[in-house]
Amino acid sequence: MKPNKVYPLVIVVNITGSDMAKALIEEGSSCNIMYDDLFVKLEMNSRNFSKHRGINLLGFDESETYPWGVVDLPVQFTTNQGSRRKVNVQFV
Repeated sequence: MKPNKVYPLVIVVNITGSDMAKALIEEGSSCNIMYDDLFVKLEMNSRNFSKHRGINLLGFDESETYPWGVVDLPVQFTTNQGSRRKVNVQFV
């Protein structure tokens, strides 16, 4: 039996028309978090957010932070074969 060839998975993540430089694909997280510098780069401000109705977020160092709010953004995933999928994702 020959071993399977290993092919890298190349994914381009496009949020509101901007390609992201990095994306963490992790299916176990209970929320999608974006940091303030990304919202600034996407030219978003407080008017784009809905009120956060959850609890504070707890960091790895056990520090708490209260999110600015939540926002639904269209996210398009594209593979190097040209397959595309667009979904709305809620970010905190």
